[in-house]
Amino acid sequence: MTSRQAIEAHRAAGSRFTAAGLESFVREDGTGESVIHLHGVPASSFLYRKVLSELAARGLRGIAFEPAGSRPRRRWAACSAGPNGVWELSAQVD
Repeated sequence: MTSRQAIEAHRAAGSRFTAAGLESFVREDGTGESVIHLHGVPASSFLYRKVLSELAARGLRGIAFEPAGSRPRRRWAACSAGPNGVWELSAQVD
C-alpha cells in the first residue's frame, strides 16, 4: 500500500463533522469504554489508525479526531461527553 492509499483508507474509515460551526474529522473503532486520542501540532489522527484497531480488539472504543481550526492561536476551551456518549466540542477561544 502506498502512503497515498493509506491516507485515503484512513479518511474513508472516518467521518467529517461540524462543531460550533467548524468542520473537523473523527475516526473511531470498537465498543466499550472510550479512549480519546488527541495529537499535537503538527500531527494528525492518522498517527492513531493502528492504535484504534488494537483498542477495539481489546474491547475498548478508540476515538481520534482532528481539533477544528488550523490556526495555532485557537484551542479548545471545552470538550465533554453528551447524553448519548457522543463527544461534543462545545467552545473555542482565540
